Amino acid sequence: MSIDFLQEVANTLFKDYSGRFHQLQLVFPNRRAGQFLLKHLAQKSQVPTWAPRVLSMGEFLEQFSDLKRADTLQLCFKLYPIYKNLMPGDESFDQFYAWGEIILKDFNNLDQACVDAEKVFFHLKDIKTLESDDLLSDEQKTALQAFYGSFTEDKKLSGHKERFLAFWEVLPKLYKEFRETLLQEKVGYSGLIAKSVAEQARYLDTLEDQTILFCGFNDLTKVEEKVIKQLIKKDKARIFWDVDAHLLKPEQEAGLYMRRWLKDEVLGPTFPAQVPNLLSNKLQETIQLTELPLEHAQAREAGRQLQQQLAEIGVPNDQELTRTAVVLPDESQLFPFLYQLPTALENSTVNVTMGVPLRVTPVYSLLDALLELQKTCVKSETNQFHYKPITTLLRHPYVRGLNPKLTYGVLQEIEKNSKRYVSEAELQQDKQLAVIFKCTSSGKGIGKYLLEVLEVVNKHLRKDQAAQRTLEEEYITRTRTQLENMLETAEEADIEMSSDLLEKLIRHLLQQLSIPFTGEPLQGLQVMGMLETRCLDFDNLYILSLNEGVLPAASDEPSLIPYFIRSAYGLPTTDQHDAIYAYHFYRLLQRAKKVHLFYSSYRAGGKQSELSRFVKQLLFELWPCVTPQQLHLKAKPAATSALDLKKSDVLPALLKYIDNGEQAKPLSPSALNTWLHCRTQFAFRYLVGIKEPDEVQEDVDNSVFGKLMHKVLQDFYEEYREGSKVTKEGIDQKLNELPLLERVTNAYQAESGTVPFLGRNSLPLHMVAEMVKQVLEVDMAYAPFHIIGLEKTYNMAIDVPYGDSNQTMRLKGHIDRIDEKNGEVRVLDYKTGKDIRAFKTIPELFDRETKDRNKAAMQVLLYSLLFRLNNKEELDGKNVVPALYNSKELYSKGFDAKLSAGDEKLLSLTKAQADEIEHQVKKLLEEVLSSDGVLNQREEIKGCEYCGYAGICGR
Repeated sequence: MSIDFLQEVANTLFKDYSGRFHQLQLVFPNRRAGQFLLKHLAQKSQVPTWAPRVLSMGEFLEQFSDLKRADTLQLCFKLYPIYKNLMPGDESFDQFYAWGEIILKDFNNLDQACVDAEKVFFHLKDIKTLESDDLLSDEQKTALQAFYGSFTEDKKLSGHKERFLAFWEVLPKLYKEFRETLLQEKVGYSGLIAKSVAEQARYLDTLEDQTILFCGFNDLTKVEEKVIKQLIKKDKARIFWDVDAHLLKPEQEAGLYMRRWLKDEVLGPTFPAQVPNLLSNKLQETIQLTELPLEHAQAREAGRQLQQQLAEIGVPNDQELTRTAVVLPDESQLFPFLYQLPTALENSTVNVTMGVPLRVTPVYSLLDALLELQKTCVKSETNQFHYKPITTLLRHPYVRGLNPKLTYGVLQEIEKNSKRYVSEAELQQDKQLAVIFKCTSSGKGIGKYLLEVLEVVNKHLRKDQAAQRTLEEEYITRTRTQLENMLETAEEADIEMSSDLLEKLIRHLLQQLSIPFTGEPLQGLQVMGMLETRCLDFDNLYILSLNEGVLPAASDEPSLIPYFIRSAYGLPTTDQHDAIYAYHFYRLLQRAKKVHLFYSSYRAGGKQSELSRFVKQLLFELWPCVTPQQLHLKAKPAATSALDLKKSDVLPALLKYIDNGEQAKPLSPSALNTWLHCRTQFAFRYLVGIKEPDEVQEDVDNSVFGKLMHKVLQDFYEEYREGSKVTKEGIDQKLNELPLLERVTNAYQAESGTVPFLGRNSLPLHMVAEMVKQVLEVDMAYAPFHIIGLEKTYNMAIDVPYGDSNQTMRLKGHIDRIDEKNGEVRVLDYKTGKDIRAFKTIPELFDRETKDRNKAAMQVLLYSLLFRLNNKEELDGKNVVPALYNSKELYSKGFDAKLSAGDEKLLSLTKAQADEIEHQVKKLLEEVLSSDGVLNQREEIKGCEYCGYAGICGR
């Protein structure tokens, strides 16, 4: 029976170093493994003894260096002035920062690989240097020459190529001067610190009475390899390999490094004489492979299988539970799995060793919205913000919690009035909201602003909270600390910081930041990432997300150094990256007694996914009898049944449209059109009172387009008094006084707030101006005429049979324009859609079975009836002419606004026609008022997807 790797190390320590633990330094790939080793030593020790010192490789090397590790931002600030001095041009730090990080990563790789930077960044103009480089194969030289050959042709180089070559010539000098500057200032990055330690070799003298034990390493950088070899040669170090015979086979990518160390003249003899063969001897019955259709289903199934395990063996104590681990190569599975933890573990410890990415927390969404808010700030006397980040913030739980009633009210006001831009004053109705909704100063003021908002939110979260710190407070505190450090670093740098640059730096910091969980690592169920499992062994393993592209994860880190050169000089490549993860995965399986593996057949977006090649290789070579257990979601789409909404259910609401001691609420022609179109929609809107959700119309869409055109024409003709004569010359004069586009812009800004006349709204506004211009040209051709009224509202009462008596219902209409010429009074309606002016008969307009029923014609006929009935004396024999300015036909030659009934023009609304319309309205209202029947959905479902009530109907 195999024992854990760390247990083997502990046994060796007691055998070979008992009583001398204080003279040992144990170096691990990470400190977590050291904690578990100390636990094994404590359990094995019979008497109190000094514990050996436990270090990570980075900590071990840094103890011999005078250099202090600096963060990436500090290093970029130090690199930039050196670069500016060497490279001609006026490149700002904003432009430099993005790939300044790439340079730093490449410099770090060069130092860790102990490579001569001048040799890597060779002089490209002298392509012959490639031919004399023995490190490159002929194939690699050919590929490089194919790329760089264009630079050696006998012709003038373009500006881009000249700058490219100049940049590569600068890199060796940049590396040298940057290194000298850091050494002088006693700071550095991990590669520089490690390389300087290896070059000085001070550890050979300072570790006289110490023995260094390197445990569980697989991939070593050149620097680490050099240090370990020197110590082994001096008999000051020993190395413990966690290796399996299966990995040493030539075809195994997981054994890439182990085979190299085994062949090394110094490291080779440190391998065990008998390499264990654990993977090949593992029983296939211990492996359970589960395929699920979706990514999120893996966490649920892992929780179910863990629950089943606990039901079979009972819930172990926290000490025994450490033998069970859930490994998550995909960090996004962390919270889904935590929500699926078995109820049996309610009183048990769960130790989460992986950090929570800040980008999946509410803090990140808050800061992201705050940065967007500042980007949209239009600085003026009133300071205005675009509505999108405002509504995002008002809905955010942290902001909404500050003043729920006020934030809801402001949100409703914005959406109800479709405000695209909102002033600072409208949002600063509360002291706490005033901190959030304010325009900040440029540059470094953004950072201070974010810290102030986080402080406000944190104070609110601390109110009425228990003494124990909440998870949200932990998120905010960690974020504030990192943000303060970043801003302090930026403050110390003598570099001008624009708002855009600081925003990029902050976003970059937030996206990389991880919030660690705190807990007891040596107890309870272990939930960890793949790298946290190094050197550790478990009895029960649950490994999720075993899909290609997740394990191994895609390695797409950008680099200035091409693959061939990286490979030739021993710099990290994607092949090595994959080999490292293959080793960690196979090593983890070696000693496990029961292994549960999970993968999904589809990933987000419905794209097909496949099993990781690491698992496929094991199935082919070692576990041919293991077949995936395919689980399918037993989800069925809910059957949508027709709504059975009876009139009796909404009768009280229906009665509000009847005179009952006071005037009834009137119905509009639009309401009657809705009744004919869909009774269910009528019930929702006019009886139940369900309003369609308000949405801010960011673009000038059809509804906004129509309202805007109505508004411009109303404002234009309101400059005339009622009864005034309109002439062609008068229209021309008014257009000269204030151009149409300016009138449209003023109307748009009056409706939506002060907004710059720019961007995608510019074109629709021009289109509105063109449409209004065409209306005015038609009017000039029709002039002279008199304005009778604009935007007038008229009512009429209609007696409708109800039971054994008649009840009075009311109809109301809002007329766009009424004008008069030569004894003809036009009742005019503006339409910007696809409406036409022709219809066959009046009864067909009121028949829902009529195909392509002309709603616009019905509407303007009802308006004409209302005007006729309310102005009998004023008309005094004048004709009432229903007229339609419809955009579909407005541009046609010889346009006439009159309707067409059948094959004839409707020259005026006759008494017979008025009586017929009134009769049809009465029939329609009788149908509405009748107490029997159901308020059923329309049979034709085409167009239902655009209805605001489609979610309720299920269509």
